[in-house]
Amino acid sequence: MPRKIPPEEIVAEKVREIVSSGEGFMTQTHLLHEVRKALRKIDEDYAISPRRMRRIALKHGVKVDIEYRQTDRPLGKLKACPVCGSELKVIRNVTLDGGIVPFGVKCPLCGYWSGNPKRVPGKYVFHM
Repeated sequence: MPRKIPPEEIVAEKVREIVSSGEGFMTQTHLLHEVRKALRKIDEDYAISPRRMRRIALKHGVKVDIEYRQTDRPLGKLKACPVCGSELKVIRNVTLDGGIVPFGVKCPLCGYWSGNPKRVPGKYVFHM
């Protein structure tokens, strides 16, 4: 059976409704389970990925706390934020001899940042 993509407005409404109900600790996995359950009450064929749900939540005013973990794996050049998808800004520092060196990246929308050692999102906690 083919799955349908629910409209962003419906997803945003359900996410805000669930998060604002204050049902305890809202990790991404828990929130995704609840959102999928709510969407399937509207249409049995609705499906949503964790990434799309998280981005819609951020776009519509739900706050997300990010717990990070460090990795030695090379991440390559990050062009977009792994949390919300917005463009990352380079963080620069001035050296003692007056040179400017980049040492990380930061997202102006959600606050994600990474430098050396590399930080990757490990856990998301949603709240209003």
